[in-house]
Amino acid sequence: MQRLFLDQSLVEIQEFLPGISPVSKRNRKVKKTSEKGFTLVELIVTLVIVGILATAALYRYLDLSKVAMSGACRTNQFSLETAQAMHFSETCLKGQGRYAAQMEELTPYLRDGTTPICPGGGQYILQNSGRVVCTITNHQK
Repeated sequence: MQRLFLDQSLVEIQEFLPGISPVSKRNRKVKKTSEKGFTLVELIVTLVIVGILATAALYRYLDLSKVAMSGACRTNQFSLETAQAMHFSETCLKGQGRYAAQMEELTPYLRDGTTPICPGGGQYILQNSGRVVCTITNHQK
């Protein structure tokens, strides 16, 4: 009985509004509400995902910058050890044959006459054997 009543109602509506069925009108209404924008849940989920990705990128960047500082420090140590070798060779020619005890003795053998500085804030220590070490443990060769 209800089905018959609904079918008659649909026929009356179609006669009153030719070319428009109630189903298509309802679908059009649903489309309009779905096109308004994003829901609050979608926005929150997106922000959480972006936050997680940003955090991961930040930690990766910090790790890479530490690796770069360590590499630059090792390069500086190598340069200082090369200057130590040059100083030792020059003092051997003079009959002394010793390594530099202070950084100032190495400045003539370094580029631009300036001693390199550890990018991590450490200090370089000249050893009697000609080795140069940094006070930061991760920067050792």
